[in-house]
Amino acid sequence: CVLGAEHVRKSNPEWFSVWWTGQEKIVLKVANLKELEQVKQDAIEFDVPWSEVTDAGHTQIASGTTTCISIGPAPEEKIDKITGDLKLL
Repeated sequence: CVLGAEHVRKSNPEWFSVWWTGQEKIVLKVANLKELEQVKQDAIEFDVPWSEVTDAGHTQIASGTTTCISIGPAPEEKIDKITGDLKLL
């Protein structure tokens, strides 16, 4: 997910600066992979940066399975449109 933040640092320094200097970093949960994919699609729809982490397949999870995504850095109001209904982990 750090790679996603690095991309925003280069493409939108203002958003990155707000994130770097104090914007909250929180972890939320979804019920299943389908819901995670919907969050990703919403990020795309709202033009919010996102990045994806996939499993290497060394445990019970199949290789290439998406295990988490990051949303942002972006303005809080844009992120809330995507994640506002999710629960804290």
